[in-house]
Amino acid sequence: MRSFIFVSVYYCWRFFLLLFLLNINSSIAQNIQCPDWPKLVLHREIKAINSELKRWDEAYYINGQSLVNDETYDQIFALWKHWSNCLRLPPDKTNTLSLPIKGRKTHPVIHTGLKKITADEIARWIAGRHEVWLQPKVDGVAATLVYKKGKLAALISRGNGIEGIDWTPKADFLPAIPKTIPNHATQLILQGELFWYQTGHQQAIAGGANARNKVAGWLMRKNLLVQQEEQIGIFIWSWPDGPSNMQTQFAQLERWGFPLTKRYSHLVTSVDQITQWQRYYYNQPMPFATDGIVLKQLPYTLGQYWQAGINNWSVAWKYPTQNRVAQVAAVKFNIGRTGKINPIIGILPGDAIQISLSGHGIPKFDKIVWQIKQRKMLSVPEQKNYHQLSCFYYSMRCESQFVARLVWLAKQLKMEGINEKGWLALIRAGKITNLMDWSRLTLEQITEVAMFKANKGKFIYQQFLSAQKRPFSEWLKGLGVPLPEKLFSKINCWNDLSSKEINSAILSRKQQKKLVQFIENKDVKQLVKVLGQHKINGFFNEN
Repeated sequence: MRSFIFVSVYYCWRFFLLLFLLNINSSIAQNIQCPDWPKLVLHREIKAINSELKRWDEAYYINGQSLVNDETYDQIFALWKHWSNCLRLPPDKTNTLSLPIKGRKTHPVIHTGLKKITADEIARWIAGRHEVWLQPKVDGVAATLVYKKGKLAALISRGNGIEGIDWTPKADFLPAIPKTIPNHATQLILQGELFWYQTGHQQAIAGGANARNKVAGWLMRKNLLVQQEEQIGIFIWSWPDGPSNMQTQFAQLERWGFPLTKRYSHLVTSVDQITQWQRYYYNQPMPFATDGIVLKQLPYTLGQYWQAGINNWSVAWKYPTQNRVAQVAAVKFNIGRTGKINPIIGILPGDAIQISLSGHGIPKFDKIVWQIKQRKMLSVPEQKNYHQLSCFYYSMRCESQFVARLVWLAKQLKMEGINEKGWLALIRAGKITNLMDWSRLTLEQITEVAMFKANKGKFIYQQFLSAQKRPFSEWLKGLGVPLPEKLFSKINCWNDLSSKEINSAILSRKQQKKLVQFIENKDVKQLVKVLGQHKINGFFNEN
């Protein structure tokens, strides 16, 4: 079953809303069918989304820049994979990144990458594994350190896992990286994460805090470096050919000047322990940003046998999702009380957008992450059909503006307990067709509508009765009579609006024209007649 939600996007201070009907399952590709498109169209969309993934990969692995967060990337990748499966296409072998020739350097031990697992898969993964260690998944820039005869010989970016960019000259300006390793005559290879030091960073509150991009930005500088960067640290998460005993590894790394590995590594034996550590690192103040935890099994394969994308001895469990990617299923243009239509902001059905889910408020539209190539133009309401004198009565075309008028009227008449959803329920139940139909509804008629059963219906009925006794000035404002605010309290009855004294002495010519157009409008006249029949004060002659 799909779950749907409306996401409201406000344009400046205005009252108008653009609502997106969105499918926000945990994965954009989860439980959805293949698109009902011709094969050539679907093939073109698959090719386009694959190109976008490559662009993001190049920015991330070559330049160290995150154009989208990991959550967004994973969900768009899942969509690409799902669509590829729809056409039974083989995995795209062209996704291997091509690094620039200048500065390119081969990793002596390949970066394998990490498979991501969910909370439900933890128990199955640790079953049968006798020694499992847990570390925080530091959110930084992955790199290889190479020492030869005790001296730092290379600092290489992760790149495509097989080759990376040579950052060796920049290592001289990073105090966190030891330049010599005492009493080590052979080649030493370490893999780790360059990160930006934080003070009391809480991932649950601050998220990534753009820390990764700060590191990447420093490393990608083209200008000559002249001073050390104290804010960049390094966390060693792999010694590919190190001792098989992890405690021995940790102690040796600490002696060499890499103390964080020992401090943030924990032997775990149960799902409960893993869950507790995951929560700890998510909420505990830390010196670096993290985006999950990593589980490692011992023993693992020797580094000479490592392959890109193949790693069965370590996995990552990411933190709770802060962002979701959703495909726009439909776009609904809400028309405000005065007939204004919200501007189009370039989103069409099929586009993928990023939504923030942090906190307990309304999901927040962040940005468009990918636009579908098969653009289907929207049927946009014509502005000429909507204005200050349109939609005093209900019709399908007028639903949005008519509801907005009811919401505004209820606000001015101090009605409580009824909002847009409530008015729509009464309209779609056939109870309301004009702005005053609510005043003639009986308690029985109101409680016939599902959302107004029992006490709720009684409360709304009392609100409707009380509203009819509100001051005349509030009715004028509620109906949208075009008058300056200061004049509402000075008008005692509807006929006063036609007074020459008011029209000529107080209002400008432009204001006079708008007022005359309003009170002479046939729909307004009919509505005033109805108000008089309901004995609303100011709309009928007691004599």
